[in-house]
Amino acid sequence: RRDLAEAQRPIGRAHHLEDRAGPSSADELDRLMKVGTAARSLTCAERRLPFTLLQARHRRSAYAASCLDYTARLTGHADVGAMLAEAQAAPRRDDGPLFLPYLTGERTPHNDVHATGSFTGLQADTTRADLANATLEGVGLGLLDGIEAVDAAGLRADRVAVIGGGTRSAYWLQMLADIAGRPLELRAGGDVGAALGAARLAHLAAEPGARIDEVCAMPPLVSEYLPDAARHAYYREHRQPRFRDTYRDQVLDLIERKAEGEEITVEAAPEPEATSVVDLMA
Repeated sequence: RRDLAEAQRPIGRAHHLEDRAGPSSADELDRLMKVGTAARSLTCAERRLPFTLLQARHRRSAYAASCLDYTARLTGHADVGAMLAEAQAAPRRDDGPLFLPYLTGERTPHNDVHATGSFTGLQADTTRADLANATLEGVGLGLLDGIEAVDAAGLRADRVAVIGGGTRSAYWLQMLADIAGRPLELRAGGDVGAALGAARLAHLAAEPGARIDEVCAMPPLVSEYLPDAARHAYYREHRQPRFRDTYRDQVLDLIERKAEGEEITVEAAPEPEATSVVDLMA
């Protein structure tokens, strides 16, 4: 543990931003979910947090695009877009397989470099569409773990704005809303939101007199995805417990292997071939 004052020390021109902020927009956007190359959930907090909560406040798990790309290749789909179309067209099975999205380990809330991905619950009639839906669900359940870690710190946000290439799939966004149990807001340019944010920061750096409230105006709302109460209850009561139990069993197995003297090593994960879900869905 250490004080966040050092971690929050301004760098370069960053210390000028507070004076240029103008009216606060914290109430307009409390939480941001990114579904692109990585899955991220970022919460805006006006109070400082203990260092142990810093990772939960800014949750990053580099598995969104890599998981979709992996399953598309595994199931023989031409691309992720084709896989999503087939997943949406297939009837959703309540007893379908479960997917752990930890192909490159996991950060919040587990901070486990040994975590691995897996499909469980396969049956003789499991289809590749079932595997696709399991992958979409697994990424969402992983995000829910991170969201609930932030909620537990007293930073609950009832609405979430979404960005990233994954927002091109209305089907996936509705599933994420059902899993999270709160509305998801898609705003103009959401599929390239990260690049737009970088451009806005460059604008502020290049023009010292610019005001944040003018340069970083909230984009207009394009669509809103409201959670279905019945689907949310299904995810919370049935899928999330299985998801967590599957990861717990993996940890218990690792502990047993270590107790037996097996040396556990971590190999660097290969970089995903695609740079974002936008590329995968093109």
